[in-house]
Amino acid sequence: MKTLYFDCFSGISGDMVLGAFLDLGLPRDFLETELRKLPFGEFQIEVKEVERGGIRGKAVFVSGSGGSHEERAYRDIEKGISGSGLSTGAKETSLRFFRRLALAESLVHGTVPEEVTFHEIGAIDSIVDLVGAAVALDYYRPRRVLASELPLGRGFVKAAHSRLPLPAPATLEILKGVPTLSHPVSEETVTPTGAAIIREAAQGFGGYPPMQIEAVGYGAGTRESPSGIPNLLRIVLGLSSADWDIDEICQVETTLDDMNPEIFAGLRGELEQAGTLDVSFLTVQGKKERPAVVVQALCREADRDRVVEALFQGSSTSGVRFRRLQRFLLPRRQETVTTPWGELRVKIIEGKGDGGAWIHPEYDDLLEIAAREKVPLLRAEKMVKEYLAKRRT
Repeated sequence: MKTLYFDCFSGISGDMVLGAFLDLGLPRDFLETELRKLPFGEFQIEVKEVERGGIRGKAVFVSGSGGSHEERAYRDIEKGISGSGLSTGAKETSLRFFRRLALAESLVHGTVPEEVTFHEIGAIDSIVDLVGAAVALDYYRPRRVLASELPLGRGFVKAAHSRLPLPAPATLEILKGVPTLSHPVSEETVTPTGAAIIREAAQGFGGYPPMQIEAVGYGAGTRESPSGIPNLLRIVLGLSSADWDIDEICQVETTLDDMNPEIFAGLRGELEQAGTLDVSFLTVQGKKERPAVVVQALCREADRDRVVEALFQGSSTSGVRFRRLQRFLLPRRQETVTTPWGELRVKIIEGKGDGGAWIHPEYDDLLEIAAREKVPLLRAEKMVKEYLAKRRT
């Protein structure tokens, strides 16, 4: 399984991503051919071999007629990318990057994404960086994209109309739910473009995954860092024999020994509305030998605070614990199939048993079929599974 790992030991920016992919082996001619399909005017790309902290890497410089403070509305960028000749994968990924940026800017400025006008990010160099990263991801098509924690510097940066505190407000909005750590520098280490790329591309954050390393690429920032840490982004391409993905989730839990058991059914619904992936109620023996229930809720980091609030408001607890977990996932997808009993949603999980796919019908759809056919649920499940098995052969 092909894996890309972003080692952001000095941070990440759009131009560093592009430089690292070119150093990794992305063909420059292919990249420029794809980028010329964009309808945003003429631009030039210069790629230089540079040294940062004694390590060689590639630096990318993009220039165009509009300069580095050219303004473009998000809706115009979205329209231009959608109507371009980019591949479907590169187009969809590019649109996700800009949508993430527009959402962050709208939250900072109190508007809606469709009304956002980009200043620095509207310039051709930022567009090339973001679309170029999407082109690179579509070229390599990794099964997994993982990244290290992101180091955040402090200080101020000059923007189009003011000086902004670091990390930039839009960067922090984008990085909600992403593990970060403090970087010992007074400079911008994670730019909004870099944050958008890694937020959309990475499926998990942490240390190096088990893999056989095939190639390493270094993308250089525009200047040497005064901290002595090489101003580089490292992208590692590797292969893993494992046929599963890795992502990160939160486990939020509390122990209850003084709540009416009738409330638990309602609490489950409130937790599910808050964004949980799964909820479990475990019977245990609590303090003073009282029977108690441990409520465990699994959720994504971005939904953690909503889940905690649901526990505080929907139960008798006064304290909630949480921990971050990594989990392995088999490749999965959901499809809707046509059956003799109507449309049916099925979950397809690859790699089960002998390496084939495991197809499981959705419970709610089975209930509807059982009611419509006036048969027990067990009989409906058997009918549907026999039909799906025959359909596959």
